Amino acid sequence: MKALCVLLISAVPLCAADAIFDGKTLNHWSGKAEHWRVEDGAITGEIPADRPLKGNEWIFWDGEVHDFDLSVEFRITGGPSANSGIQYRSQRGENGHASGYQADLDQGAVWLGRIYDEHGRALICERGSRVSIAPDGRRWADVFAEPKSLASVFKAGDWNTYRITATASHVEVRVNDVLMSVLDDHEAKAAEWSGKIAFQLHSGPGPAKVQFRNIQLTHLGKTAMPKRDALKPQPETSNLKPETSFISPPAELNLGFETGTLDGWKAEGDAWKDQPIEGDTVATRKRGNSQHAGKFWLGGYERIGDKGTGTLMSSSFVATHPWASFLVGAGRSMKTEIVEEAGGKVIFKAGGEDREDMKRVAVNLESVAGKKIFIRITDSSQGGWGHVNFDDFVFHDQKPSFAASTLTISGDRNKGGDESPVLWHLLPNPSKDLPEMRVQDGFQVELIAKEPDVRQPIAFCFDERGRMWVAEAFSYPNRQPEGEGKDRISILEDADGDGSFETKKVFCEGLNLVSG
Repeated sequence: MKALCVLLISAVPLCAADAIFDGKTLNHWSGKAEHWRVEDGAITGEIPADRPLKGNEWIFWDGEVHDFDLSVEFRITGGPSANSGIQYRSQRGENGHASGYQADLDQGAVWLGRIYDEHGRALICERGSRVSIAPDGRRWADVFAEPKSLASVFKAGDWNTYRITATASHVEVRVNDVLMSVLDDHEAKAAEWSGKIAFQLHSGPGPAKVQFRNIQLTHLGKTAMPKRDALKPQPETSNLKPETSFISPPAELNLGFETGTLDGWKAEGDAWKDQPIEGDTVATRKRGNSQHAGKFWLGGYERIGDKGTGTLMSSSFVATHPWASFLVGAGRSMKTEIVEEAGGKVIFKAGGEDREDMKRVAVNLESVAGKKIFIRITDSSQGGWGHVNFDDFVFHDQKPSFAASTLTISGDRNKGGDESPVLWHLLPNPSKDLPEMRVQDGFQVELIAKEPDVRQPIAFCFDERGRMWVAEAFSYPNRQPEGEGKDRISILEDADGDGSFETKKVFCEGLNLVSG
């Protein structure tokens, strides 16, 4: 039998870029006039210093994109909270809100170059990372640059260039010609390969001003999304970027560590030495992704491993809303507690799942509404997973729900192929000869030779006549004495074209440590 594998490559013609903004009017763009205008030849959104923006606003291009290359010059100025983003392949809701992918945008400190899923999975790709998401939501990430090292890419007060290239599941984001993030998204219930382009003016205080000009779009065709079988539901958890549905506690409490210090917290013991952590050091050491929010987070292992113990307590503050949430990870036996100040009653407690990735948990505060509470984090172990990860306590007006979890591995070797974040896309071999193998969709592997027809094969290739040349290495990996080589090259041939390689001959033998 013969294995025939055909690889079809679609050559997409390079089309000329279209200017989708004329530099003078908002023709073919839709947004609220009180927030969007044309100024300096650019689409401009602005938050005045004396009028905070309560909710996010977007301006949408009237067209639709599929596979594309988008280049945009942008300028963002204002206070440190000034934030924006470029939506792509997004959907427009009846309320004018965008949902879907966003190439994030700030003045370089935290968000610029990240890929965010607006009103969905939240942060899905940290800058400096390549992320692959499987159909069931499991994620794999590889770090190619420290996130903080990319902050210098941004030119403050000047025009910068954002470039987004998307083909099928693959998206690459660049700022000023520097690669910032790469995403391959196959998640069945969330990935989108078609949709709208829009610009965001993020809610928050003023002053903040964002401008977009020289908007060039190249259409690269349309890739149909593969159909997926029904998937098992995943547990609900996520990290979050602050939106209108989140209410941050007073900044002086430092409940997200964005001061870069432990100000506002009382530390006992040595577990909190040199905390908090800046950036995703978990991804850097290839142990998952921290899933932290903002710039800083509490990472118990990142400085001293599991050696430290101690207690970390926040200042007391009033439970001003009925619900809250925070990010927690690492050891199962570690405790993060919400405690009522009067009487010391524990209202809620949570731990990690013996993995570094933090998940967001919801806290019901209705029983302590209007009362003072505090957060107590306890590291009581120096054994394995004897550390705590924590970040970003925020309030909610109602019970929050969160997006799908990241990768979870059962440890069952029989499920290794299905659970691997690298091999999830492989399917059972359709050939009856080798059903235990897993192959790329559209391929199959058939058995054409086995021992004793070939022995110790280490390499093969086909010639222009369809014959298979096989290197048989009988002494690999040990070189034999001079003149005593045992390896050979054999040729297998399907002479009559019936799909079976029925003839064999030795082309060369007596080789010493053959390779190919």
